Amino acid sequence: TVVNLGRPEQDDAGDLYGCRQAIRIERSTETLKTDEETCYALTSLDPQNAGAYRLLELVRGHWRIENRLHYIRDFTDDEDRCRVHAGHTPRNFACLSNIAIAIIRLDNRFDYVS
Repeated sequence: TVVNLGRPEQDDAGDLYGCRQAIRIERSTETLKTDEETCYALTSLDPQNAGAYRLLELVRGHWRIENRLHYIRDFTDDEDRCRVHAGHTPRNFACLSNIAIAIIRLDNRFDYVS
């Protein structure tokens, strides 16, 4: 469901920090049981530039990155428990991890990194 929030100059509701649309996504996943969840998002894209299908593409694109990169970095490198915080070190570790994942993907020997 996509809701047009209107433009601030046309609507007394305010700017909402530049948001033009609100999105509600209802998901249903079936494994051993059925799980349902509802997610909400705000976007600064107005309806003329991004309709419901475009917004869904953007959300799916976000999750594609999350599942193909961030999950693997956390699963293989246990990145969430990394204690490195100084200077550029966290960013450098992330870059090295991304390079390693790319090399592994090119090798095609590991099924879990596809």
